Amino acid sequence: MLKRLRYLLAVLALVTLAVVVGRGRAADARAGWGAIALMVLIFVSPLCALASALFAVRVLHHVLLIAAVAPLLALAFPLRRLGSPPLVVLVGVHAVILWLWHAPGLRRFANL
Repeated sequence: MLKRLRYLLAVLALVTLAVVVGRGRAADARAGWGAIALMVLIFVSPLCALASALFAVRVLHHVLLIAAVAPLLALAFPLRRLGSPPLVVLVGVHAVILWLWHAPGLRRFANL
């Protein structure tokens, strides 16, 4: 039952995102549609099923979500006061934050 509920919520979220992007409310519609396409590929393809069985595929699944989908969504729906920085800047800042978060010294400090 819980598994069906998760799938239903995922489908509803994708449909909502598609409606928002389709109505022209996204600053960059191509980035919005790219994020939707990538999320469908990640969650509907065999990659999602393999992620539950193989740890390496699970890591790939998470990396695709945080390194590809997140910057595309940030580009599609920028904060109005900041504008829309180039995708290269978004990916670079994201990579630095992700690397710093997983650096052993900072990780130990965060767990204190």
